Amino acid sequence: MQRILSYASLLFAILFSFTNPKVQNSFESAFGLEGNLNYYESQFKSILQAPSSDDSSWQRVSNEKLKETLQFLVDQQNSNYDRIRTWSGTYEQVQSARIPQPLAEIKPIVEQNNGSIPSSSVREDVYRFFRDFKADKTFFAFDCKNELFCNDSGTVLEGETNIGQGSLEGIITSKENITFWRDLNYGYPSAIATPSSPSVKMCQIEPANSLPLSDVSSYLDPRAFFCPIVEPQSKRWREIEDIVLPHLKEGSGKTEVGTPVELYEKESDGIVWFWLNIGGSAILNEYAFSSDSGYNIIHHAVIDDGKIVNSINLEYAKVNEVYVPSAMLLQYTTRSAQTDEVSKPNNFRYLKLVDAKINESIPSKQFTLDALDLDEDVLIQNTIDETYYHYIDGKLVPFVKFGSSELIIPKTPVWRSPVRMIALGLGVLLIIVAVIFKTRRKQVETT
Repeated sequence: MQRILSYASLLFAILFSFTNPKVQNSFESAFGLEGNLNYYESQFKSILQAPSSDDSSWQRVSNEKLKETLQFLVDQQNSNYDRIRTWSGTYEQVQSARIPQPLAEIKPIVEQNNGSIPSSSVREDVYRFFRDFKADKTFFAFDCKNELFCNDSGTVLEGETNIGQGSLEGIITSKENITFWRDLNYGYPSAIATPSSPSVKMCQIEPANSLPLSDVSSYLDPRAFFCPIVEPQSKRWREIEDIVLPHLKEGSGKTEVGTPVELYEKESDGIVWFWLNIGGSAILNEYAFSSDSGYNIIHHAVIDDGKIVNSINLEYAKVNEVYVPSAMLLQYTTRSAQTDEVSKPNNFRYLKLVDAKINESIPSKQFTLDALDLDEDVLIQNTIDETYYHYIDGKLVPFVKFGSSELIIPKTPVWRSPVRMIALGLGVLLIIVAVIFKTRRKQVETT
């Protein structure tokens, strides 16, 4: 149950956000920061209004130049993305999260909250990461600075009565996913637990393709800045590159299946802007690009029947000849559990750049358990070989197999056994005494 709670919390804490006016008031008083989505939107100078018939500043790109211009924009994205070999940095993050049902209705949590069901959370994190693209390895850390929980009426649930997980650290490689909730305590493995067993910190190791962590792994490293929400392994411009361009009918402004493609251009204050619409009245994807961001995507939205399902707005900073997001605002839509109708976006996640390094060497230890700085009493739950471990002197030391009551007694090195150390010391002492005795005896015989 604790592992399920941990993973479920990971899913909603990282992926989903919820903005409620009553929660925002609590958020402001608790953090001293703005919790209003409009405030974060106002921080983006690059947010544009979509081209309209009464806006003469936008000029539609002719169908004859459409494919050439789209290829140029795709090439700019790929060129920037492909220059990144390593990426490390820090972002400040603000997000509020809707707690999904039935997680919020888990009986012990409800009882701890005196009958109040937590329905949303608000967090402020410092997000740190190290990413080696060639080695396909990532270290991430969400250092939770503040966190609170509210019920549906917006009342803050005070005290240690919420389901907050605190700070999260982890490592993602092609072989395994490692997560460590630094502030969370677990019970001892049930097979060896006793009434007096202490609670322990626990680090979890899962196969790389295991669920549910693999679903959210892309949101825990900087690939998230270039990948869409619904397809975390795909670049955000995949639809343009792989679906539209190869099937765009020359001079028609439509794909082979009849999907409309419209591209608009304008110049303002020396900056060239592009706005792209793909689709019609049912499902529409809209994109925006600007020359001062290296023609990288500064806006992307998915619109369903005229309503925004999700969107992202970005601004960029140039670091070592690569454009990286200096600010990012994600907005998500909550679907009604009763009607399953798309509502207006009411969720957000905001990140602001603190520092970044591009293509600088990252020590290999940054992607090992050493980077988590685990105490020796931390219990490591490895689901790959179904064994609990401790991490001692840079090595995994087996503790007990899953479901077993028999502890694994590792072979203790000589230098870690007091008895063996005493025996070794006595042995050395006897040798020294024997040598001295023999030497003196020879001296006596000589004289």
